[in-house]
Formats: sequence, structure tokens, C-alpha cells
Amino acid sequence: MDDSPEAFAVPIPYQIAGREWQISPLTNRDIGRFLQWCRECVVDLGRKQISSANGMDQDTKVLILDRAYKQAAQISFDEHNSFIQDPEGLIRLIYMSLRKEHPDITLDGVDAAIGLVKNIEAIALVVFKISGFDTSAATNVANRATGKTRKKKVKTPSPSTGSGLSGHSRKRTAGRLPS
Repeated sequence: MDDSPEAFAVPIPYQIAGREWQISPLTNRDIGRFLQWCRECVVDLGRKQISSANGMDQDTKVLILDRAYKQAAQISFDEHNSFIQDPEGLIRLIYMSLRKEHPDITLDGVDAAIGLVKNIEAIALVVFKISGFDTSAATNVANRATGKTRKKKVKTPSPSTGSGLSGHSRKRTAGRLPS
């Protein structure tokens, strides 16, 4: 029997900025909430584009919003999700992990506690590991988010072809991010 925190999905202690925090595994509900936030960001971007354009005709507005909704619907939780490759997305995932044992923590509080961007990698790796994700995938994601490797162009959904990120899968397969 494995006595590691991953086996029981229990919080583990972790020092952040001189304070001990309890980092909890992400649940399927957490992943769903994170994906919903990602989708809302994409749709909000479409709305902002519409509201900032002067003299845009109604057909163009509808087309932009339609494309934003289609692109948002294709977002999945995998290592190619651009929100996971972004420090703000990683901070949100860390926040979701910490708030279970620290209900008074805020997103801004997590950002302040983490401090430097370089600290995100280590904390994100712990969150990903205890949540059952492959740590090599988590390392790649954290490295891209913190700029430690050269960023490769990530294929994003094209409104015209519908190609890009793969599906809506939130399931974890064999302890690794879905591909």
C-alpha cells in the first residue's frame, strides 16, 4: 500500500513565504470551475472587442461573439491549455488548492504570498503532483509559464476550421494530463 499523499488525496504542508500552507489536491469540480473561468475569459475578450470597436455592423458583432463561444467550447484541461501556461492561470489553480484548508485566502492573497514568478513553478508542481497529474507534463507547463524554456507555438482553435485543442475532457488518465 502506498502511504504517499497522492494515494489518499490529502492536503500536504508546504512553506510559502515563511508560512506553512496546506496544499490540497484539485478535484474534478475544481477542474470544471477552472475550465469555466477559462471559457469566460475567452468570451469576455470577444465582448470587449465588440464594445471597443466603433462603427462595427451587427453581423460582424455576431460573428465575433459566435467565434468566441466556439473557441471557448473547445477549451480542455491539458498541457496545451494556454491558461495553464500563464502565471495567472497557475495562480488560480494554486488558489483553488489552497482555499480548501485556508478559506479566508483570496486570489490576490495567493499572488502576494507566492511573490516572484519563479516560485509559481515549485508550488504548481506540488499541486499537480498531489492531484495525480504526471509531473513531467506539469514541469513542462510550469516552465513555459515561467519562461524557462523557449515557447513553442501552441495550436489554438481556429473559428473557421474548428481545429485546435482537443475536446472537453477533464478526466485524468494514468496520472497524467489528458493529451
